[in-house]
Amino acid sequence: MTEMTRIWDGRAVLGEGPVWDATEKALFWVDIDDQKIYRHDSSGEAVKVWSVPGKIGCMALDGDGNFIVGLQQGLHRVDRASGSCELLIDPEPDIPANRFNDGKVDPRGRLWAGTLPANQIWEPPVGNLYVFLDSDHCERRLIGMRCSNGLGWSKDGQTMYVTDSMVGTIWAFDFDPETATLEAQRVFVQWSMDEGVPDGLAVDELGYVWTAVWDGGELRRYSPDGRLDATLQTPFRRPTSCAFGGPELDILYVTSASTGLAALNEHDGGVYAIEPGVRGLPVPRCAMSAAR
Repeated sequence: MTEMTRIWDGRAVLGEGPVWDATEKALFWVDIDDQKIYRHDSSGEAVKVWSVPGKIGCMALDGDGNFIVGLQQGLHRVDRASGSCELLIDPEPDIPANRFNDGKVDPRGRLWAGTLPANQIWEPPVGNLYVFLDSDHCERRLIGMRCSNGLGWSKDGQTMYVTDSMVGTIWAFDFDPETATLEAQRVFVQWSMDEGVPDGLAVDELGYVWTAVWDGGELRRYSPDGRLDATLQTPFRRPTSCAFGGPELDILYVTSASTGLAALNEHDGGVYAIEPGVRGLPVPRCAMSAAR
């Protein structure tokens, strides 16, 4: 592996959710606390920024290139030209203290996104994981999560990975691509919280799972049977997520956070890239219809 290269030297408060869009050949990510979406063009064009009206846990691009975002309350569509923000659906109107966290589009184009308590009171667990089947229809798939986080699917689409950060666990499920249902929940990876916290993840073409380790200052790569295969140190203490991108999907992009650190270095909050020697899997745009 080559060394990590900084592609954006800003200082995100809570950088998260990197998404590579093959159509635009660009990387997108969010700053949850600063309420912004960023776009980095692989051709070297200046980074573009959009503001949103609330903490933004995740974003995806729809077929028209507009943003589908999970905010403090509900899923919204943000028009990239005007910046207007339209509420699509709020699955948790009765839990106003929750906010959306990590989300990802599955191989069939359905958006998955989970929630966590914005006040970071983890007991009792009040987070949930949802699949959005259309702009006004979602279904809850998991309940009682403390911190719904990294999501991913195996190359054959038969296994889904779901992270609950505050129990130090990446779960694996049998996944039905037709019905978007989960069965046979089992521990994929479990580690002690003094090693750091499992955060966002990505799956490579060989079926290995890469996860960012918050407060661990590293990325970990796990084999399909859950064995630790490799550890990659990062120049920042709080890597938050990772995503494969580039025209050949052979670049691993890593976001980071600067929040909560008493002493910052020049790398905290930046976005970095590395060529890990393996390609990732393509992530489609969200297939959610444009009109309700």
